[in-house]
Amino acid sequence: MRYIKWLNIALVCLLLASCIPSHDIERLGVINSRGVDLGEENIYETTLAIYQFEGESKDTAKIVAGKGKSIKGALKDANNETNFMLAPGKIQLELYGRKAAEYGILPFIETLYRDANLPNTSYLAVSDGDAKDIIRIQEKDISMNIGKFLHGLIEENSTPNRFPRVMLPNFIRDFYDIGVDPILPLFKLNKDVPKLSAIAVMQDDKMVGEISIDNAILLNMIRKSVRAKWLEVSLPMEPFEKFLEKDTIVQQRRDTLHTAYNILRGKSNTKYVGAMKFETEVQLDLELVEISEKVIISPEVEKIIEKEVAKELKKKYEKLLSDLKELNADPFGYGVIYRINQKDGHLKNKEWREKFPNIEVDYKLNVRLVRHGTID
Repeated sequence: MRYIKWLNIALVCLLLASCIPSHDIERLGVINSRGVDLGEENIYETTLAIYQFEGESKDTAKIVAGKGKSIKGALKDANNETNFMLAPGKIQLELYGRKAAEYGILPFIETLYRDANLPNTSYLAVSDGDAKDIIRIQEKDISMNIGKFLHGLIEENSTPNRFPRVMLPNFIRDFYDIGVDPILPLFKLNKDVPKLSAIAVMQDDKMVGEISIDNAILLNMIRKSVRAKWLEVSLPMEPFEKFLEKDTIVQQRRDTLHTAYNILRGKSNTKYVGAMKFETEVQLDLELVEISEKVIISPEVEKIIEKEVAKELKKKYEKLLSDLKELNADPFGYGVIYRINQKDGHLKNKEWREKFPNIEVDYKLNVRLVRHGTID
């Protein structure tokens, strides 16, 4: 009886195993990154950076492409270029061409989100031109898999909070949360090498413009707390002239003092004060690590640095807000603050589009120079 029992168990396991589809790894093309472009007559074009594990080939990185009236149709068409099966389960980066991003990426996003085989850790980004031009760099100058290269650029730059790292769930959250707009990193080609060069500003799911990469730290300090972040600020020279060491004064007067800091702590708090007016207070604890002239650092000079840095950052915030109001896109999330201060907590997207260009924000920068090293 015991023998028959174990025999039955073995038979059941054998039958269950036969139901699970399996594929030899040599027959799979694992998609690492996918570029999406919008072609003529709204035909979708997809360009795929894949790993293909061929037994006799040392080069496992390949590029395939396809076209279709849907993303899945384009993927199926790309499969016709290969003698192996494309597997999308390891997509690390989804890259949208500028035309596709301006058209609206929600159809592509929803396709990703609904597919249980795709990871939620995929990064999203935009290409300044066609996504295929960047993905196909693989065939020219990038020896490693281009998908891994682009993913590494985002990972390296976002780890110290230098740049927005947007995963699929982050975009979905911001898209459906009324009162805040998503942002995405923007790639441009620089001498045939992809470079993270700007921030794509989205209005809902459509790209409506871009802002300088230098604004990333300003956005980050409003959206979250930051630490161990590099900050560069150019200050007027005039307040520091009498504190310069005599042997550093040159005949030609310099108008600007360039300074650099390590952010020990950066955080903000925003409140709605009524009549479409907001107050955003930013607290910065800084370590001075670099200065372009030999300034004698003293408690008096530290106070001047704090005051001048606060003035310069306030001007940067005001300029950034002005640019975003022209685009009518709110990545800061002032609409969320406005919404939660309404009696019913309700806000329609169209209503905030009408209100956002007319809001006023008083930026209060509290800068504290916590310590400084030896400045050469």
